[in-house]
Amino acid sequence: MRNLTILLFIFLIGLPRIYGQIATGTVIDPTTNETLVGVNVVVENTMLGTTTDLDGNYTLKLPEANTAYVLVFSYIGYETKRIEDVWADKNGLTKINVTLKESSQELVEVVVTASVRRESVAAMLSLQKNNVTIADVMPGDVIRKTPDRNTGEVLRRVSGTTVQEGKFAIIRGLNDRYNAAMINGALMPSTEPDRRAFAFDMIPSAMVDNMVIYKTAGADMPSEFAGGIIQVQTRDVPDQPFLNVQAGGSYNSITTFKDYSHYNQKTPFLGLDNSSRELPQNTPDNLSAFTKAERAEWTKQLPNIWAIQSYKSAQPGQSLQVSGGLNKKLKNGDQFGFIAATTYSYSNRNVLVDRQDFDLGAKIYEADDRQFTQTMSWGNLLNVRYLLRGNHKFNYQGSFTSNTADRSVARQGYNIANSNNYERGNFLSYTATQLQTHQISGEHFLPTSKIKISWNGNYTQIDRIVPDMRGITYLLPADADTEDTTYTAEIPLGSPSFRYGGRFFSDLNDRAYGSRADVSIPFNLAGQEQNIKIGAFYQLKSREFAARIFGMVRASGTPLAIRQLPADQIFAPENISPTMFRLEESTNYSDKYGAQRAVSAAYAMWDAKITSKLRAVAGARFEQAAQDLVIYSFKGDSTLSKTFTDVLPSLNLSYALNNKSNLRLSASQTISRPEFRELAPFGFYDFERRVVVTGNPNLNQASVINIDLRYELFPENAQLFSVSAFYKRFFNPIEQTLNSPGAGSFIISYTNATKANNYGMELEMRKNFGFVHQKLENLVSWANVAYIYSSVESNDDANPIDRPLQGQSPYVVNMGLSYNWQQAGLSATVLYNRIGHRIAEVGDNGEGLPDIYEAGRNLLDLQISKDFLKNGNVRFTVSDLLNEPFRFYQNNDNNTNYNSSSDQTTISYKNGVNLGITVGYKF
Repeated sequence: MRNLTILLFIFLIGLPRIYGQIATGTVIDPTTNETLVGVNVVVENTMLGTTTDLDGNYTLKLPEANTAYVLVFSYIGYETKRIEDVWADKNGLTKINVTLKESSQELVEVVVTASVRRESVAAMLSLQKNNVTIADVMPGDVIRKTPDRNTGEVLRRVSGTTVQEGKFAIIRGLNDRYNAAMINGALMPSTEPDRRAFAFDMIPSAMVDNMVIYKTAGADMPSEFAGGIIQVQTRDVPDQPFLNVQAGGSYNSITTFKDYSHYNQKTPFLGLDNSSRELPQNTPDNLSAFTKAERAEWTKQLPNIWAIQSYKSAQPGQSLQVSGGLNKKLKNGDQFGFIAATTYSYSNRNVLVDRQDFDLGAKIYEADDRQFTQTMSWGNLLNVRYLLRGNHKFNYQGSFTSNTADRSVARQGYNIANSNNYERGNFLSYTATQLQTHQISGEHFLPTSKIKISWNGNYTQIDRIVPDMRGITYLLPADADTEDTTYTAEIPLGSPSFRYGGRFFSDLNDRAYGSRADVSIPFNLAGQEQNIKIGAFYQLKSREFAARIFGMVRASGTPLAIRQLPADQIFAPENISPTMFRLEESTNYSDKYGAQRAVSAAYAMWDAKITSKLRAVAGARFEQAAQDLVIYSFKGDSTLSKTFTDVLPSLNLSYALNNKSNLRLSASQTISRPEFRELAPFGFYDFERRVVVTGNPNLNQASVINIDLRYELFPENAQLFSVSAFYKRFFNPIEQTLNSPGAGSFIISYTNATKANNYGMELEMRKNFGFVHQKLENLVSWANVAYIYSSVESNDDANPIDRPLQGQSPYVVNMGLSYNWQQAGLSATVLYNRIGHRIAEVGDNGEGLPDIYEAGRNLLDLQISKDFLKNGNVRFTVSDLLNEPFRFYQNNDNNTNYNSSSDQTTISYKNGVNLGITVGYKF
């Protein structure tokens, strides 16, 4: 295997030297936004030429280096286009995207001449201008100008989009449960055990080719969304062979080289668990099957690691990326290509969290948490493509990512609700999440009828384990002798509790099998181009979740002095016995559940060109979903079954006011079904948040009416101005709620509100400074601003609701300034982001528990990039330069803005400023 790897490495290094200059690109019809298949591409005054493939792509080898060429593009019924001054870049590659217009003169060849630069920009703008659906695109080259490490960070740059906890997307004020995630066209299940959400920090940005955020619905799109569908396209097969290596390091202002506190259980390389945290093999289905003596002996088999110790000098962050690929034309005219990549990153984060809890306005708890987290991310990618005779394309796209977080929390606080006791506690956790996707797909073009057929089959697997999460709490009574400052571990005599010497194990497995097939049939009606698309979709999704919860108990008569020792000494093997300490199980029947959902859909849509300026896409999607949730109970298992049948219409209109501006209108109906976890009545105690999270089996499906309007103006090349308005009407919206049953405890669950409204405006612009001076043409500014308003309605007259939707910010601001000095190989980018305050957790009006808000904050990022040698590059990045605090607060004065004199802060912390350097070389 080692020799094979070396040979492959040498082969990839040599590949770029086999070919000279290469021209590549895509040819499209600017009126229909369709790629053109079979376009002739030739080098003028030579015998060299090729034709575009099924995707409208072409690759053409140029005869010599350091020579300017003219490319000629011709197609029956279209104007012929000459592209002058074709030069390869420093890597021997030039990318030229071309638009061809239908010829208005029969039997007469019309030749249009353009420069390379103008033509590439025109093709890029054409993709935006002629797309009927409303969407925002984040190209890969833009992503690589930011310091963003994963797609969760990238999403902050998109108009009307914010991110919670660094990974959960909120689009147009609608939180993660109202948004869908897709990778290479495959719909992703939830990655989280306690919410319906996809964690976008799972996907390294280095593996991404582009991201598209669809904000309006079409019949051929998944129905379960209201905010948007986030389509992540992983890196595609390259136009020419390459091998790229990057390595980097990072420094955090409050962590790197600073003292930190952590427990001493080692995390293996790549973060993959080495089974040291797993339950012993002889663990019975229920610990009650053991005698007390057997339980004590079983307890000794678990690692006795509880203490958090102080360490010197936290390591800096590290990253490594290796990618390579080729694209080869075979002797029979077919093409074969692939790209493979692997990424690795490691980081430490030391955070001091101030937290407080309130009930009816009175403080009931306050504490300081010192959190230390080691995070590792590992990703692998393999995409393979085979193009058969130019009209048939077959793909395999696969990826595997693994994210692990090894965390310790040392807490010291004052529990007013619990007899005014002082508290000290340790919380240790390790979480590993693995995501793998596999997809085979095909596209076929029938030249005679111009019919297009596409299909895919996909499999997604998500595994999330939490092995041996531990928590222990020490108490010091407030009325204790002032000279006695000895804390005593709270170990119960009877029923075990996770907070007091507890151990938690959980395993979540999600599987999703999907398939899709559709046919596009073009035809002419009344002299205008038309297209009918029909298709079918199927997905089978299943989840298995199981948790085991244990807690230490003590026998009566256990010496107090032992409970005043450090935790790893309290539970030393000599103290584990039937007459001292042992683990007992507190797992409930409801601490596991199984679920399955099958979704079948058929859809049809008509893409009608009504006039030369007006285009309409009308369609409907018939969808049926059957869902089963197995609920375990001491009374016997039961299955909660629900079936949903929906017919979902959609209409997208696009009117070209002139050749530089569009007006778009979209109307559609979408839905949002309850997720497995939202239904499952499994209660989990979250030590960090001090809440119990449980589901609600009585939830109903939510439905949404969506209306969008957008005006777009493309005044000059590479510049844009657009303004959008949207309105959404919700019926039975699903939200997370926070309740307090008393005694200083809190429960998070889910409920249906009656109705809700969501509307707003988005403004986007992109402008270069060439109007000031020609030398400033490469200085580009851009901005997007969103104003969003929402309101929730309730039929409960006794407790009326007047608040926004959970997660909705009233405004989102993104701005950027970039300069590219091509001759010097130098570029610099400044990025700014701010979101308005938003509800993090919905309170309970009936119990006088206000909503918990997250305050807005300013985020400023910088990046400077410099080329060196022939193919080298070094990047310097600064993330979160302002380092403003994250702040959560109870909104007591009902004006939503944070007011330090009246609102009560529940959580506050800073992440620190992050400095990074990455060096790369492309062979």
